[in-house]
Amino acid sequence: MSFLEDLLRIIQDFLESLFASSSPEYRKKSELKQLQANLRAMNPPLWRDGFLLPAFPTAVHQLNAMLAYPREIFEATVASADRRSSEHFQELLFESELPPDLAVMRDHLTFAARAQEIADSQATAERVIEEQGKRLAQYLKQIEGPAGKQAEDRLKAAMALSDLVHFEFNELFSYFDPAFSSHIGQSSTVENPSFRQVEVAELIPALLDLYYLLTDARASAQVALSLAALDALRKKSELTEDIRGRASRSIQAVGFLLDKRVSAETLLSIIRIARNDPAFVPSHPVAQAPFRERYRERITDTFDSDSRKLLQDKQSDETKNQLRAVFGDLPLLDIEGYNDATSALVQEFTPFALEWVEPLRIIRTFTERFFMPRYSTVIRSVIVEGYFNNRAMQSAMSASYSFCEHLGERLSEFERLFDD
Repeated sequence: MSFLEDLLRIIQDFLESLFASSSPEYRKKSELKQLQANLRAMNPPLWRDGFLLPAFPTAVHQLNAMLAYPREIFEATVASADRRSSEHFQELLFESELPPDLAVMRDHLTFAARAQEIADSQATAERVIEEQGKRLAQYLKQIEGPAGKQAEDRLKAAMALSDLVHFEFNELFSYFDPAFSSHIGQSSTVENPSFRQVEVAELIPALLDLYYLLTDARASAQVALSLAALDALRKKSELTEDIRGRASRSIQAVGFLLDKRVSAETLLSIIRIARNDPAFVPSHPVAQAPFRERYRERITDTFDSDSRKLLQDKQSDETKNQLRAVFGDLPLLDIEGYNDATSALVQEFTPFALEWVEPLRIIRTFTERFFMPRYSTVIRSVIVEGYFNNRAMQSAMSASYSFCEHLGERLSEFERLFDD
């Protein structure tokens, strides 16, 4: 019976090729057959007669395993769960992709370089900062040019691979092996999966999601260099040959699977056959705003924040002389949590800094070392026992004293905000 059905199909196809070869229906049917033939020709085959065979999830499982090293790097850098850390490493990677001349311009705009320039200059700090602002404008103008575009494209390529490594593989595998269901949303997996064939129609949404990611993902030599750069950045080390070699081997293994086993073209063929539409083209999700636009805003905010800090630092020398005249060699008391260490951490991931560290230290030192032990009792006696002709003055003095008397408690309450 099967032989007769095949023979009739062959005769029908032959007659259609003779008399209906120009019809849209025949072209559609012919294109679908070609897609099916291409899939059957794969060794081992991934698809047969509307079903995804176990070889398909096996190939994707291998891909997921090969993505373990890139996943480790991405999750510690540009795809960190901490958004500030993620943005920080994206900027570092973008800047590492810039040509040497722009990299030098960027280095001269760091807080340390700007502070050194102010210290070495005979001009006023305000004048030096004004000139630095002009250099910032020149740098941002260059970023909008071809060099910045190339660096952004390289960053996008790295981020596209990062998106792929964060695909929910376990959910896809659960269709082929229910043992994966308990691992959905987790980094764990099934050690020895037992995959079965599944009808493609059940998987269309998951296949489309994977297709979108595979369309943008590239396993190129440049992506390997970007991955190596991120590995060095997270380790705060030099970009050694060992780091380059490991990244290159990892990306080559991923590239082999993407080219030979789990390509976007293969997935699209499977989807087109399932939809009975050889011309189907999935709509691609809209990308987010260009990175350079966000980078320009962030680096400008950082520059402005650093400028305020530099002017404050300039005034700190004068402040130190004044403090020495008031407190002598007595060290200033610290505020737990709100200190220079916290400020440095904030500056590492944001364009902001803690601007009231030293003023609060001065207030605490004066309160605990001078006001409470030396002046509090005397002033309270004056307020309580003194003879005031002006009751408004007595009331104002009493309110000021009460505020100063409770400063220590308020500073302690403020410190407790940083306990967690």
